[in-house]
Amino acid sequence: MLLPFEDGQIKHEPSGLALVRPNAALLESYREACAETWDNIHNRYILHDPVRYDEWKHTIFGTFEDRARGVNLPDGYYPSVMLWACAGDRFVGAVNIRTSQDEALLTYGGTYGYFVRTSERRKGYGTALALMGLEAAKLLGVEPIAITLQESNRASCALAEHLPYLRLERYEADVDGVWQPVRRYWLG
Repeated sequence: MLLPFEDGQIKHEPSGLALVRPNAALLESYREACAETWDNIHNRYILHDPVRYDEWKHTIFGTFEDRARGVNLPDGYYPSVMLWACAGDRFVGAVNIRTSQDEALLTYGGTYGYFVRTSERRKGYGTALALMGLEAAKLLGVEPIAITLQESNRASCALAEHLPYLRLERYEADVDGVWQPVRRYWLG
């Protein structure tokens, strides 16, 4: 998929992070991030199982390209653009932007999701990724832009309070078959 911006164009100067397309130069760092974060994340959809590395290391980039084009999507997935956040040659986190949305996704799932590898948390990278994800979603022409979070994900809810949101809604949604309190932040 042709992106309306170049690798490294979306930056967060205070943190030194830049968004780039997933690439082979960062693959080992990404694998390490998956290994250290796999058991320490609220939702694993954005990661790859580190134990199965030999199964996905040769197909990961093709899979990301297919998802960006909306091809061969697993059930329940939407077309999306994956961007990796790096500080130099170190993978720090990722942003996954859904380029096609419907009411179900906007109810729970949201326009984009992000994660910061466990060893890089509590350094301001989460806020940087959330802001860079918002900028990338706008450049991709995605509207409306909403982030949905389980109330139990306190760290992400606290982070979202610092984003330029226009409206906050609280309600219950089906999250993997269980009704849970959710927050939806409409971003501007």
